[in-house]
Amino acid sequence: MSARASAAAWRLGIATCVLASFAAYAWLAARNPHVGFLADDALYLLMAEMYSPYRDAIGAVFEHVRRYSHLPPFYPLLLAVAGGGPEHLAPARIATAACMALAWLMLYVWLRQRGAARPLAVAWAMFCAWTPATLLYTVDLWSEGLYVLLVSSALVLETWLPRRPSPLPLLGLAVLVACAMETRSIGVALLPAMLVGLRRRGAGSVVLFVVGLVATLAAFRPLAMGADAPSYPALLLAHYAADPPAAMSAQLGAVARALPGAAIYDFFLLREVAGWQWPALVVLLLAALRGLWLEARTVSVTALYAAGYVAIALSWPFPEQTDRFLYPLLPVLCLAVWRGTAVGGRASWLPWLPLALAVLLAAPGLRAMGLRATTPLPDAAFDSFRSTRYWLDATRGGDPIPQIAALAAHERAGGLVAAQVPADACVYTLNVHMVLLRGRRPAFPPPPAARMAQGPPWGCAYFLLSAETGRGHPAFYPLAHLRERGKGLALVRRDDADPHSPPIAILMRAD
Repeated sequence: MSARASAAAWRLGIATCVLASFAAYAWLAARNPHVGFLADDALYLLMAEMYSPYRDAIGAVFEHVRRYSHLPPFYPLLLAVAGGGPEHLAPARIATAACMALAWLMLYVWLRQRGAARPLAVAWAMFCAWTPATLLYTVDLWSEGLYVLLVSSALVLETWLPRRPSPLPLLGLAVLVACAMETRSIGVALLPAMLVGLRRRGAGSVVLFVVGLVATLAAFRPLAMGADAPSYPALLLAHYAADPPAAMSAQLGAVARALPGAAIYDFFLLREVAGWQWPALVVLLLAALRGLWLEARTVSVTALYAAGYVAIALSWPFPEQTDRFLYPLLPVLCLAVWRGTAVGGRASWLPWLPLALAVLLAAPGLRAMGLRATTPLPDAAFDSFRSTRYWLDATRGGDPIPQIAALAAHERAGGLVAAQVPADACVYTLNVHMVLLRGRRPAFPPPPAARMAQGPPWGCAYFLLSAETGRGHPAFYPLAHLRERGKGLALVRRDDADPHSPPIAILMRAD
């Protein structure tokens, strides 16, 4: 086969891999009608409705989101342009699937730029595309796929820049970095890394990049929300201001405890490590550490970005989100593992070893997920949950049906809010995002017990009490304070047809 024909065959194969990944993501995601159980997806959809060029966002809930949403605007803007919104999930899911598929194409390009052989670069990209955690991220409306795409594209473009770059690619790099920052705020870790990389190409490159970055960030300013929400710097200051050494010690301890479990879950969908898996994990860890050391030794842009990203992740005062911080580092870790085992012409099989071990570690989770995706739920009433993480993730433990039934009950409770709470009234609830999305009413966490004990008025006259615990409150908080001062409007059970089924939510009005 001629060189031209071989190159064409590789391009066709790579395009087929990308399209197959996109088709799998879209097939899984489009079959999932459920949103609002997790922290961000409800806000993203409501923000998308507000940015939509096709529809008008009408109602008090949208003004509430404008005042209190702390999320960056680029991902919901993308959903809006694609046609997504609370009542239009399919376009949002397809756009998210496309971002995730393209992200791994850019990883392939980046690995090739850095010197990886074409077969190995394709294999690593496909491992990332089909690792179980990636599939779980595609069935939720989260911004990880878009963020990985933007960061990988920025790293590709920076690697490609010559010693004396022309203005257009520099401005393109500035736009990519700004968009990454406006997708996830931790994208600011790209900024010092890119500035150092561009400084090596001359002061003029830095100036033009900064001009493009500032102009792009300024273009996003009209989309900003959250004027009444605490900023990320304010949250950090509140956490560390009183006793910085003690707060940092507690924070690092919490992250250290969460990190091992988050890593094996994010990359391989493991919650426990079997005996045979320990050697594989050790080999991968040693390869990654060697690769990161090689990057750090040359003060590469990749090393600077990874160091800044990890520093922010370690200090962010919500250690329960460690898994979401780890996942976007997957491209960097793939590069590090490859570099850590690349030995030139000697032992050409060696770089394939950690990839084979990674595949072995992820295979059980992927197999279990495939079986779940193609198996109807034991209770046909909940088969619409088949493409949610609550069914696909077989490692969650326990009987999934009662858990899913409880989630469905929370959805019904959100619908009751829409039916029984006046359009301009607000609701206190621990399920804030479900009330915002399903109930379309402004929602806040309930006041602390000391404030509840003082009696009404409390600001909101309506309460949606939940069987779930959270924010240090017991189940159905603050029912004890409402027994004599409130009226029950609705009770939602896990199975409303069974009077003995456990209660899940109670809607009340304070008198």
